[in-house]
Amino acid sequence: MSSIRSLDELDIVATPAATMRTYAGSTTRPSADVAVWRSELPVGTPGPVHVVDRDHVVVVLDGALHVEMDGETTVVPKGGAVVLVAGATRQLAAEGDGPAVTLTAARPGSQAMIGGGDPVEVPWAR
Repeated sequence: MSSIRSLDELDIVATPAATMRTYAGSTTRPSADVAVWRSELPVGTPGPVHVVDRDHVVVVLDGALHVEMDGETTVVPKGGAVVLVAGATRQLAAEGDGPAVTLTAARPGSQAMIGGGDPVEVPWAR
């Protein structure tokens, strides 16, 4: 059975660095094999330096995304994509004068570690 969800019906998690809206995952369908979420990153507020235990495929829908991963920096333009490799240290931010909007897919159940902290569930990637 399929499920159609509009943007205004999605589960939302807001942090100082971004707003995430979950399209699909185990919270929307318990047997989902993939989690998909939209992130909106404002200008001037980079996300925390962190490590995630699963690969994340990120497609830039609007704006540009500044990515630092394991000491390398790149800018992913609108229409581009990047694979954020499991176990890599990463930090994401909007690049340029406007926000960045991305669509990310990963296996559900991602856990992240910030600094030396314990792993925590990524709520929008359930």
